[in-house]
Amino acid sequence: MAKHLIIVCCGTAITSTTVAGRVREMLREKGFDVNVQAIRSGDAVKKVDQLKPDCMIFTGAPPKGLPCPVFPGVAFLSGIGKQKVLEEIIQVLRSEHWAGKERD
Repeated sequence: MAKHLIIVCCGTAITSTTVAGRVREMLREKGFDVNVQAIRSGDAVKKVDQLKPDCMIFTGAPPKGLPCPVFPGVAFLSGIGKQKVLEEIIQVLRSEHWAGKERD
């Protein structure tokens, strides 16, 4: 399967590192080759334009107007709704890329 990029964001990149690890592990268990990066929310707009990730996960409120799919990260901290969010992320990874990037 193609390499995917997911960016996880929070205010200080501390909880995003925890979420990134959990998401990476869960997706790899499902057979996805995924790179999950943790960044500060303040860098989200710049990073989405530069890296064109498949989607972004926020532990707080995301900035408005991001062009890619955005998911709540709290589910991966609390466990509540985690499977539902994971399945939604998998749907995105299986669909055509929002930025028109070709999948390998």
